[in-house]
Amino acid sequence: MRRFLPVLMLPLTLVGCQDSSPLLSFERDNPYDVGISEASPTDVHAGRLSESQVVVSWQQDKRPGIATVLEYQRDGGSFHLGAEVGRDVQSATIVLPGPGSYIFRVAFRLSDQSLGVYRYSTPYVTSMPPPSVSATVRDSATVHVAWQNLSTWTVAVVVERNRNEEPFVVATELSKGAVSVDLPITGPGKYTFRVAARLNDGSLGYYGYSRPITVP
Repeated sequence: MRRFLPVLMLPLTLVGCQDSSPLLSFERDNPYDVGISEASPTDVHAGRLSESQVVVSWQQDKRPGIATVLEYQRDGGSFHLGAEVGRDVQSATIVLPGPGSYIFRVAFRLSDQSLGVYRYSTPYVTSMPPPSVSATVRDSATVHVAWQNLSTWTVAVVVERNRNEEPFVVATELSKGAVSVDLPITGPGKYTFRVAARLNDGSLGYYGYSRPITVP
């Protein structure tokens, strides 16, 4: 005949378990290690500081990782690093390389150096107005050309001229601080001068044109 021993039933308490939840949840050693795959900045916004400077801000409820990475895209090209700041920083100022349509994106850099989920801004468009250009005949051999309102992106100034509706040719290229130049002319005729800023990437900005002048 089999005998059965009595079983003593003891209450079991689970540490970290809440009575209202049917699932178990446990305290993590590192609170910044929660939801890394989903945590990301939100509300990425770009605001103008000047023609060439923009401040990008974002919100972040969860802050995993070790830093925050800001990148920018210009006119649909590749993304480039704009700034890398501390994990708790929520804005950064960057200098734009030139006029165009920009998209900014922000992500957390994680402890393994990978990047988390990106969040993107709406398009931010900055333009560069052409300079104001004037031309004055000094004598039968010289014209004085002056300009104003060059872009802050300027690294050099290109001055071109045409004569009697012929194609424009480069007359001179000056340092970015130049505001005028005396140019020799090749003979009588109708002249137009135009000025543009050379940008950091070697391209030229918008041309500003003088009114046509006639040299007797």
